[in-house]
Amino acid sequence: MDTSDLFSSCRKGDVGRVRYLLEQRDVDVNVWDKWDSTPLYYACLCGHEELVLYLLANGAHCEANTFQGERCFYGAASDTIRRALRDYKQVTASCRRRDYYDFLQRLLDQGIHSDVVFVVHGKSFQAHRCILGARSTYFANMLDTKWKGKSIVVLRHPLINPVAFGALLQYLYTGCLDISVEHISDCERLAKQCQLLDLLNDLEAKCKEVSEFVASKPGTYMKVLSIRPPPEDPRLREDLALLAHCALPPELQLSPEVAYDVLSMADMYLLPGLKRLCGRSLAQLLDEDSVVGVWRVAKLFRLARLEDQCTEYMAKVIEKLVEREDFEEAVREEAATVAARQEQDSIPLVDDIRFHITSRVQTYSNIEEMQQQLRVLEDLLVSIGLDC
Repeated sequence: MDTSDLFSSCRKGDVGRVRYLLEQRDVDVNVWDKWDSTPLYYACLCGHEELVLYLLANGAHCEANTFQGERCFYGAASDTIRRALRDYKQVTASCRRRDYYDFLQRLLDQGIHSDVVFVVHGKSFQAHRCILGARSTYFANMLDTKWKGKSIVVLRHPLINPVAFGALLQYLYTGCLDISVEHISDCERLAKQCQLLDLLNDLEAKCKEVSEFVASKPGTYMKVLSIRPPPEDPRLREDLALLAHCALPPELQLSPEVAYDVLSMADMYLLPGLKRLCGRSLAQLLDEDSVVGVWRVAKLFRLARLEDQCTEYMAKVIEKLVEREDFEEAVREEAATVAARQEQDSIPLVDDIRFHITSRVQTYSNIEEMQQQLRVLEDLLVSIGLDC
């Protein structure tokens, strides 16, 4: 099992294996074993400093004055590890997701590489045409017509409030909004003018939520209204993903050796074109030893083309593949992912391999080969107690 593998790898200090289990197998970094020990505890106890630093950077818990935190500290095999634990600052998956939005907020606040300045009743706002255009059809149209070629846009309309305009930019850049109560109506007016229906709906829903809360708590007053997108809200990410795809240089080449590292960063920073480029590069690595691992990566990062290439290659070498433990494990895991799976329900990985086996049949000799390949696949399923 992956959990047992994680504990064993932490005792050995195998950073590469631990990285694989956490990043590609999604094993919980804070899982406990039957002795109430965590992966970090074993890494500390066995003196694996590099592994301790990696686990801390990827969300391992060791807060002071907690059972696990004190246990790791007093069990640590070296002073270097104890210092790392003392300097601990928790990093979670949600923190890593926030890195992207924090980056966009810094772009807005600091005006890094801005190419347009809006002046609203004497107050200046540095901005980026590409972000505004990607997030708002109104801004895209104005930047391509009335404001085209202008590095400074002066907005003199008396109903445009600079505080509301700043909040609007915050929303366009990060999906978040913080606005004082007295400026909510200004923000709603500006959102309507800029045809930001999502913002209008968010403002309406939030105002209703806050009003109900205030009504239920006599004596409570609201000074600032804040909007935060749900963790999986795709709107901002989808808008900027399109922008990032257009920015990818067509001549860019990637070697398979660096594709794994680039792929994780491309996924984090919304670069679908770069992810596909990584997929094409990883396809060059396909062989009997690597195909299952590459297939896992393709599923993890939702690279449909690479996933299909992997199952097509699996179909070609199925007679050898059925003898491998990693392939058997992949089939078992796929079966387990089918919700409420009945005995004869299909298994996606098996279905894809069958499709590629049967699609290659063109002659009578191909039929015999196909039947043999399907037979060995069925034998594997029977041997591990699966029927599909």
